[in-house]
Amino acid sequence: MATSGSVRTCRHATRSVVTVAALVAKNQVVEMAFHVNVALDNGVKPAELSEIITQGGLRRS
Repeated sequence: MATSGSVRTCRHATRSVVTVAALVAKNQVVEMAFHVNVALDNGVKPAELSEIITQGGLRRS
């Protein structure tokens, strides 16, 4: 069973992933750096962010 701390971290990481994906989809480059840093602070791995940005960019092409 997860502790409330790990649940909170998971919830924040999930929200960060969704936020970054939405910014990529809408091509909101100005806001991206801030939210990428927040995502890293929330426990999202750099490789995960790279995948989100790569896949989002490929889909827009």
